[in-house]
Amino acid sequence: MLSMSQGRYGLVVAFPSHKGEYGTCDFMSEKCSRECPDFVTQREIDTLLYFESHTDGEISMVLVKEMAETKSTILSWFNECGDCPKRLTKKIVSIISYLSDLGISQNGFTRNKEFWESLNGFRNIHICLTEENEKIANSLLKKGLVAVPNYETCQVSIGDVYLCGGGIVITCGEASVIEGDEVYEEDCSLCHKRKSGCYKVRMAC
Repeated sequence: MLSMSQGRYGLVVAFPSHKGEYGTCDFMSEKCSRECPDFVTQREIDTLLYFESHTDGEISMVLVKEMAETKSTILSWFNECGDCPKRLTKKIVSIISYLSDLGISQNGFTRNKEFWESLNGFRNIHICLTEENEKIANSLLKKGLVAVPNYETCQVSIGDVYLCGGGIVITCGEASVIEGDEVYEEDCSLCHKRKSGCYKVRMAC
């Protein structure tokens, strides 16, 4: 049975972090390894094992049901913990594609570039590639959303990020979003509703 956690904006998919026995952060940098807390919950392990032992169709159906039961408007991938491991890339892309076709909005963060590139062009998808090098991040802007982490201010792996896409740079984190001269509350559900923030950047949503 898949036991999903309820996040601030809706349903959350969280896998174990780091590179241990159950770790899914295959592309974790040394800096991220130092900054990210190295602990794992049983729920994260159970979620990972469920994804490994069930088909993409079975998982998709469970997620759709959970979204309806919790009245979630957004499904978040790995913005609390873990990442898309290389071995599950194709399966998770298939799941995200199916949910996207149903109009379900999805967001999140990843360091798995193959996973991130596979999502480009999908509707309702706002998954950022985390890249610590700003020059590399800038070179990737035309491909999609890129997040540059600020380890000095973030408490875990998520904090200040620069959400970049289509030539627009938005600072999102620490409870506020800065878009040009405009400053507003950091709330993915509100940005989704009014098409602001990264939802403004990706006009296909």
